[in-house]
Amino acid sequence: GLPLVLHGGSGLTDAEFFRAIRAGSAKINISTDLKKAYVRALSDPDLLSQLPKNPSALHDRIEQIAQDVARHYIDLFQSATKAS
Repeated sequence: GLPLVLHGGSGLTDAEFFRAIRAGSAKINISTDLKKAYVRALSDPDLLSQLPKNPSALHDRIEQIAQDVARHYIDLFQSATKAS
């Protein structure tokens, strides 16, 4: 009856997430996927070329990619909850 926390959720398949949610996982950590998205943004030549003139472009891009990753998982986890 206790909620479970799944540490290390980054890299799991959708089916594995669905199983974890059906098994009672109430919190799933996806920090590594957020960090990987952050690194991808820092490697983007278009972003890097903007930084000398517009340093806030870094913040804007990081905020957007974090929202994109979070939205993906929110949608996935909601669909898993509805399927169980």
